[in-house]
Amino acid sequence: MNLRYLLRPEEQRRDLIAKNIKNGVVLDLGSQEGDLHNFLKENVKNSEIMGINIVKNKNVDVLNNLNFGICIADNSVDSIVAGEVIEHLLNPFGFLQECYRILKDKGRLIITTPNMTSLTYILKIQSIRRKLSIYERQDPHLYGFSMEMLELLLEKAGFKILNKKYLVVGWRKNILFRVICYLFKNIRPTLFIVAMKDDSYG
Repeated sequence: MNLRYLLRPEEQRRDLIAKNIKNGVVLDLGSQEGDLHNFLKENVKNSEIMGINIVKNKNVDVLNNLNFGICIADNSVDSIVAGEVIEHLLNPFGFLQECYRILKDKGRLIITTPNMTSLTYILKIQSIRRKLSIYERQDPHLYGFSMEMLELLLEKAGFKILNKKYLVVGWRKNILFRVICYLFKNIRPTLFIVAMKDDSYG
């Protein structure tokens, strides 16, 4: 158990993303909040980091509603980072197909998303059901994914899975739950997966 990651779980997510990026043109999808975007700019060398989001601010280079495709040319990107994005989109599979289209051969797609089999997710859904009627639902996530579901979607879109992990990101204020999640990896709050576009795969 890495004590640093236990106390500051977001650092593990960022370190894994940076470690798995293929240098070159790197798209940071959903870059509006800026924490990850700034980390990438400071730590990923010899690369052009491009922020894409539906709302414009200093971290966003290209305005783009990802529900309607990605306004980037075919085979032009070396890496895509989609941190907590896919669960908000109307058509997750269509999004993965778009990522495949714009990546160069051997390009990488790095995804993090909430784990629907996690203790966090289960308790959150139960809380929503207790507090809200179906007409008042306010959870911004349109979809939930297990690791197996996400792998299947990626493979159907043509990707080869390179790396996958369950991360303890989400219980920032509760050290007890972080320890429990470290002991039982399948209930950790966040999925991390790296997939590669390989034109010869499959």
